[in-house]
Formats: sequence, C-alpha cells, structure tokens
Amino acid sequence: MKIVKVFGMIFLTVVMFSCNQPVKDNTESHLGLKAIETMEQNVHNKDGSLNLSKAIKLLDVYKNFILDKEHQKDTILPEIIFKAGNLAMNVNRPQTAYSFFMKINADYPEHRRAEQAAFLTAFLLDNNMHKLKEAKEAYENFIKKYPESEFVDDAQASLKYLGKSPEELIKEFEKKNKGK
Repeated sequence: MKIVKVFGMIFLTVVMFSCNQPVKDNTESHLGLKAIETMEQNVHNKDGSLNLSKAIKLLDVYKNFILDKEHQKDTILPEIIFKAGNLAMNVNRPQTAYSFFMKINADYPEHRRAEQAAFLTAFLLDNNMHKLKEAKEAYENFIKKYPESEFVDDAQASLKYLGKSPEELIKEFEKKNKGK
C-alpha cells in the first residue's frame, strides 16, 4: 500500500520541526542553509537510526529558520517546513508535525509538497491525534482536492476503516477472506 511508501519516505526523509518550547538564542539556532544541510546529513546514527538529540537540535534550527523574518520570501521555505513536519513525525511530535503541514497548505497551496502535506494532516489526525471527526473531514477534503493523487486509495481505505479497533479490522479481513 502507498501508506507504506509514505512511512518509508518519512523515515528516510529526516527533516522536521521542534517542540513547543521556546528555542534558546544560540549560534546553532541561527545557522544558514549550508549548516542545516550538514545537520541533516548527520542526524542519523551509523546504523541508520535517528539520533534523537541531533534531531531535536535540527528541529530547533528549522523552527528558527521558519520564524526568521529574513527567510519569509525564500523559495526554499516551504521545503524546510515540509522537512520540519517529517522530522516532527519521526520524533513523535504529531501536533508539531500537523502544524507544519497545515502551514504548507495554508501558505503554499500550490507547492509540490502541498498534496503530501494534506494527506499527512489527515493521517496525523486519524492515527496520532485520534481526532476522528476532523480526520474524516480532512480525508474527504483531500480526495476532493486531489482526485488524481497516488494517495487517494489510501485516503479512501482510511475513511473506510476510520475509528475501527484492530480487533474489528481483523474480523472484517477474516470475513472478507472467507468469502474468497
């Protein structure tokens, strides 16, 4: 399923945002794009796993970059916001990730990442934040806005199974398989 691809992309793409705490005013938080790229390249351990400490620092740097008035017109800003959203998901900060993805859709609706951001907002509402009514609306809006998206099947499946427990899903799949 395409959701697996999304998760793979999320885990491979390591770039996300920060916690809701204010970021300290230090040199690392005011770095330019070259330094951000270096931090992104070094955010994984040798075994490929995410280094949580480095990821949190990178989130702080992303946050400062995004909030810095100097960067508001940068064409790279939506990409940084998307990376921040991805990284936030990877460090289990769903509300932060949701906020970043919503910002892309609100401020950059024509950006190449807007489609993915719209799907991921629905996904976060459903799977991480457990706001089923809002998730249903977000999936439906996604399907209407992006009817040709590669993620439409996933959104439709998510709507079909929205709010069902793992036990209910297993029973449904067993019932479906018996009929084959």
